[in-house]
Amino acid sequence: MTTRDSFQLIGGIFLFVALFTHDWFFFALGCFFLFLLAAHRWWQKRLSRFVTITCSSPQSRVMPHTPTTMRIAVQNRSLLPLPATKLFFTLPLTVEVEGADVCREVSKQLQIQLCLHVPPRSQVIRELTVIPRKRGVLWLTDMAMELMSPFATEPCVHTGKTSYSLLVYPEITALPPYQKGSLEPLGKRLSMQRMQDDPAFIRGVRHYLPGDRQKTIDWKATAKTAQLQTRLFEYTSSQKWVIVGHMLPMYEPKLQRFNDLENERTISAIASAAARFRREKTPHSLYLNVRQRGRELFHLAEGSGKAQYVHILTQLAKMNHFVPTSLSTVFRRLEASTHKLSILLVSSRFDAETSRMAERLKKRGHEVTLLDASADTPFFRPLQRQSHSGMRASSAIREEREAVHER
Repeated sequence: MTTRDSFQLIGGIFLFVALFTHDWFFFALGCFFLFLLAAHRWWQKRLSRFVTITCSSPQSRVMPHTPTTMRIAVQNRSLLPLPATKLFFTLPLTVEVEGADVCREVSKQLQIQLCLHVPPRSQVIRELTVIPRKRGVLWLTDMAMELMSPFATEPCVHTGKTSYSLLVYPEITALPPYQKGSLEPLGKRLSMQRMQDDPAFIRGVRHYLPGDRQKTIDWKATAKTAQLQTRLFEYTSSQKWVIVGHMLPMYEPKLQRFNDLENERTISAIASAAARFRREKTPHSLYLNVRQRGRELFHLAEGSGKAQYVHILTQLAKMNHFVPTSLSTVFRRLEASTHKLSILLVSSRFDAETSRMAERLKKRGHEVTLLDASADTPFFRPLQRQSHSGMRASSAIREEREAVHER
């Protein structure tokens, strides 16, 4: 029997006795117990107006294994105290919490309990130290509150609305040195178009050709050779990279395997490459084979500053919200480019199909570099030239057939 049923029974008994004895004392006792029940219902309905919960943190974006302070404030606007108040909320198991009263694992989640005593018309603040161990987004939209009713009835269970989010960036790992250049002249295209020149650096002269500008004529060389000479300038060059991230399906039914660990390594390798490019002030763009806003791929435009770096890490931290698609869509998009690209392919599974698509990009004139993320530490490795070996084998067979035919 609950406290509510007990109060109803006691109040009914006192009213029944007062009906036969005509005693006002028993009538007052019966009305008092029933009044406690009515006041408890009124208090429980209007509890959200009197009690509010606020969560805040000095940092909204952190790196893994970085301690951050979580500030929880419970404000009581009523004239009644709230003794022995308990707060409950859950976080992922990858988060370590320090400073809580009780931390336990419930349904594969970390349940945190705080015990508070809130005086009337005052505010109580508790600070916790949160240490995330894995990338992602920590969301808190509500907190369960169990508080003792001031009307001596059973405890009230209230769900307080709050708003708290913490973005955890991917982990940055060390990459091996890679000096192979992607220094390409601006304006160097795979199509037949004129390259752009940098007039600040002169690299020589040549004979004048129809169509050259008159202001580029070198009159001193013309006087020496008695022929019109045109200055040759250095090409305007800059280092640019295109990062292609290969995300595997979350679950493969044929292999009966989850690819969470492989995708985490790939995301960490992409973040490490973006960190190196930002440190070297190298412009770079990002392609991911995930479905985003109705498109079959995710494309982040070229950039080199802090905003580009933060945008890449933010999208990588929210990668659980996207669905992986086929990598061929990204390769077809790159094949359609007329600029000569320097592509950094980040993948944890470089199979034969991916190798064929990479070879097609190399035949088109692009430069492809593979960053293998299958191990704990990513490393660069050369591409497998399966198509060339097949061409050599077919040419050898063709030569043997011709020799037999001649005989």
